[in-house]
Amino acid sequence: MVEPIVAVLVERNGHFDMGQMGSASVIDRNRGMFQTARHVVELDTQYRIALNGRVYDAERILPDAVDDVGFLRITSPFQPQDIQEAYFPGEDPPVGTPFFVRGIHIHPA
Repeated sequence: MVEPIVAVLVERNGHFDMGQMGSASVIDRNRGMFQTARHVVELDTQYRIALNGRVYDAERILPDAVDDVGFLRITSPFQPQDIQEAYFPGEDPPVGTPFFVRGIHIHPA
């Protein structure tokens, strides 16, 4: 299954910060919810999500007691059908099962 690239964009003073960008994954298209790394959304600033040729305003949600997990929720008008369904590869693994999380780096390393 091919997932669309979801880019997390940080805007400061009306300009995108090319040094502070990351990726996200759809977790609930009906609510416009995406999971990303906490370090991508750690700044208290304006966030946007670029998906399928569109850019949406988003708010960050930082859960307590989780190391490097953050969430974004679209706040501008959107149609859920314009966002791909979340992709779950299988059954819930047992606690302690190793896993791999992938992302993209759309800025210079």
